[in-house]
Amino acid sequence: FDTDMVMLRDPLSSLFSKTNGHERVLKEGSHIIGHLEESPRCNCAPDGTWDYAINYYANHTNTAFYFMRSNSRTLQLYTNWLECIERVRRSKADDQDVLDGLVDTDLTIQRSNRLHTYGITNSCSHLRMHLRRILLESPSHFPSGGNYFNEKIPQKIGVIPFLIHNNQIRGDANKESRFKSWNLWFLDNKMRCKHK
Repeated sequence: FDTDMVMLRDPLSSLFSKTNGHERVLKEGSHIIGHLEESPRCNCAPDGTWDYAINYYANHTNTAFYFMRSNSRTLQLYTNWLECIERVRRSKADDQDVLDGLVDTDLTIQRSNRLHTYGITNSCSHLRMHLRRILLESPSHFPSGGNYFNEKIPQKIGVIPFLIHNNQIRGDANKESRFKSWNLWFLDNKMRCKHK
C-alpha cells in the first residue's frame, strides 16, 4: 500500500466475499472491478484459489496496492522478486518494473523494451512465475490520480472508490495539497489520523 493512497472502503472484504476461486469476473453491482487472470502455464493451487490481487493499469501492474495470500507460491514469488531486485540494483529499475518482469505475460512493446533495457529480461528470466491473480483494473473502483482527479471517472458513475492513488503528480507538497483540496487528507498537524 503506497503512502500516496487513501482507502475509502475496504477492498479485501469485497475480494474475499466475491471470489471463491471459480468466478472469472469480480463485480460490484453491475460494475466489473477486476478479473481472474490465469496463465495456461500456471503453477496454481488445485483448489482453484487465487494467489494475489493487484492494481492493474492499461498495460502493467501497479504495486501501489496489492494483496498476496500466504502460500508456497507467493513466498517463492517474494524470494524471486528480492533476488531480481538485487541482480538489477545498479539499473534504474524499481520494484514495480521487477515484478512486471517476473509475472506479466502481456506487456506492451514499450514496457517490454523498458524491462529489457534494465536487464530484467536477461538477468531474471529463470525467476519468472505463473500464478493465478486478480487484476483490479476498474478505473472507478481503483482509480489512478488521473482517473479520479482529472477525468473524474468514479464521480461520473456515482461510485465511491475502494482506493484512490494520488499519483501522476510530482512532489509530496503537491500530493498533500491535492488531497486536502479534495477533502481526502485525514491527518492532523501531528500526522495522526483524524478520520473517525
